[in-house]
Formats: sequence, structure tokens, C-alpha cells
Amino acid sequence: MSLSKSIKLSFLALMTLGVAGIGTAEARSPTVIEVFGKNACDADTEAQDEIFDILQTSEDVILVNCRRYFDGDVEDHRYTLNYCNDRAREYSTKFGYAGIKTPMVVINGRWDANRKSVTPAVKLGKTDDVAQIDMALHENFINIDVPAVKSEAGFGSLFLYAYLPTQGGKKLVVDPDVELTEEVKTKIRLKKSVPFVQEVHKGNFYLRPVLTPVKIGYWAGKKMSLSYPLTDLTALAGDRINDVSYVVVLQEGGDYGPVIAAGEIMSHKEMALSLPKSEPFEVELMSTPTASTISLQ
Repeated sequence: MSLSKSIKLSFLALMTLGVAGIGTAEARSPTVIEVFGKNACDADTEAQDEIFDILQTSEDVILVNCRRYFDGDVEDHRYTLNYCNDRAREYSTKFGYAGIKTPMVVINGRWDANRKSVTPAVKLGKTDDVAQIDMALHENFINIDVPAVKSEAGFGSLFLYAYLPTQGGKKLVVDPDVELTEEVKTKIRLKKSVPFVQEVHKGNFYLRPVLTPVKIGYWAGKKMSLSYPLTDLTALAGDRINDVSYVVVLQEGGDYGPVIAAGEIMSHKEMALSLPKSEPFEVELMSTPTASTISLQ
């Protein structure tokens, strides 16, 4: 259903569990953003920028950033998956599109948004009744507890995603004549306009890119608990295995139905990158021969 149709709202919650030292945050109602984007695409970068801002101002959003594969993109196939192409195609059919939007953004499996309406779509999605799924890491397994959830269909599909920390993002390039006083630093932190300060991207942007997507089970409309081996999720992570985060999503009535429950375990690495009150992005002072990085703290 598109944003022009009547929509419900709900408050999102992010389950911020570190991969070391496990614990759950206060349970709230999650909202899930699914993105099906294209690497090195201006429209996709704009959408990711907006979603990054949403993550910086709200602790109740779960992101599934699924990068689509394109044969012609020989320069950048990082994190691209045919799975993402298939899923975007099915959502396009669900929403009645002739083709796949680039990027395609779906809120709670219910509402579609283009790159210019992500924030309104998230606000509209906040009335959806989405339950919190408890998750925990134990030795080499991830334990998942799906609570009792209201469902008209009485069945659904359970998906598990492993994602890597955010890469790329933005930096501020500051003219060497700008005096970085505390007042100027405060304005930069608050994203207020400062003369001779330019915000630029550090190469391609990957906001919590999905590494491994798995459909892990069929939900029969009741409480369920299961464990899934971490080795199946982190085989492609290499030496970044401790930086992997996990999202679980329950969709009602099938693979592309409304999201009715979700949860997340977030690595400490990602917490420091894109959560509210995280480290400020870097500021670069233009100078010769090399630029120096300045902390805003």
C-alpha cells in the first residue's frame, strides 16, 4: 500500500545488544526500514543519507540495507546480493509497479517510499503494531524468542539478517582560514550552516550493509524459540566477525507480508557509528600538503 493511502503509526525500538556483554534494551515497538539500493547511485546515496539522519535522531528504528546486484556495475559489487534483487522485484509486484524503484524503500513491509519521502514514511509507519523479538548470543549460536503476536493470517515467515558496520559516510571539509572556535564546533555538531565548511562523502556509502540474509523458519502463529548457528551468518565476515550485527524480522502471511515483530543485536562498532550520541563524523582541515583531521569533541 502506498503512502497516499491511510496508514497507521507506531513507535520503533532498537534492541541494542552488543556482541560482547549481552543485554536487552527496554522493549518498545520496532519499525523496520528495508532498502533495496544500488551502489554508486546518487539517488541511493540521498536515501541512505536521510536514513542515517533518522538513525541519529531516533533510537527506535531497525534497518535492513539490502544492496542489489547489477551486471554492469563492474566497479562496485560490494555487498550486492541476487537475493536483494529478487526481494525488491516481489515488493514491486506487491505495490503494483511496472519496474523496481532505485532505491526501493519499504517500511514495515506495508508502506513504500521513494528517496524523497523516507522520513514521512517512517513517521506514518510508527502506528503499526510491531512486537519486540528478544535475541541473545550464546557461544556459537544466536537465540531468538518470538512472543505471542496478534495475527489475522495466523502464520508467517521469519528472516534473519547479518550486517556489517557502516562504511563511508560524510566528512566536513573546512577552509584553513576558518577558526575552529568552540562556537563554530557547536554549530557544526548541530549541523548548522558555517561559512566555508562543506559536507562531502568519503567515497561510496554503505549504511549497515547486509552481509548474509537467511529465511530461518515458518511461524505458525504461536510463541516460538529457536537457535541459529552464527557460523552460517558470519562466514563472509573474515576478521570483522566481532563487528557483525543481527536483525530478525517476522512477516505475516508470507515472505512479503506486513512486519509484525522484529528485533536487533547491534555490535559495539556500529553503536559508535550511527546511533544517536555516537562519535561525530570527522572534520578535515584543508591544508598543504596533507589535510589534518580535527575532533569536534
